[in-house]
Amino acid sequence: VPTASATGKVWFDDLTIERVSSQVPQESEIVFLPSYSVDLQNGGFEQWSDSNPNTPAYFSVDQPGTLFFRDSQVKHGGAASIRLEDAASAKGGNVRIYTPLTAVQPYRLYQTSFWIKTSALDPPDTLRVIVYGYDQNGGNARVLYAPRRLAGEIQSTQDWRKYSLTFAS
Repeated sequence: VPTASATGKVWFDDLTIERVSSQVPQESEIVFLPSYSVDLQNGGFEQWSDSNPNTPAYFSVDQPGTLFFRDSQVKHGGAASIRLEDAASAKGGNVRIYTPLTAVQPYRLYQTSFWIKTSALDPPDTLRVIVYGYDQNGGNARVLYAPRRLAGEIQSTQDWRKYSLTFAS
């Protein structure tokens, strides 16, 4: 998501995650693990919270209805996307959309993909992606994918574009 200094609009849609095929040491052997999709509930932002119409089901967002909105007019696929407006107005500097990845197994490679559209995002290089991992009790957060700004990859105004990143659990 953009840092809290950005203005403009950013849409997110069609978030997926899959385990990347890899070779994993297991005792004295190397075992080949094939690719497969991980069940990520509501990655297309089709379901929305009954209690807050600007919060997608199975996700949490900062300041729904102030920063984040359901958008049924501008979407990559399906019936809706989630739109972020004017991150510079964020209270406390947090501008996040997040969901737990419960089907992720330790010591594996995963690839997440998502689609982004922007309008008058200023500055455009403030957009970054962070993947956090937690232990089984929901504590001990650690970064699985280092914070990286998508500098040079995001334009101030651009049509839908797919982005992918790989991380290790």
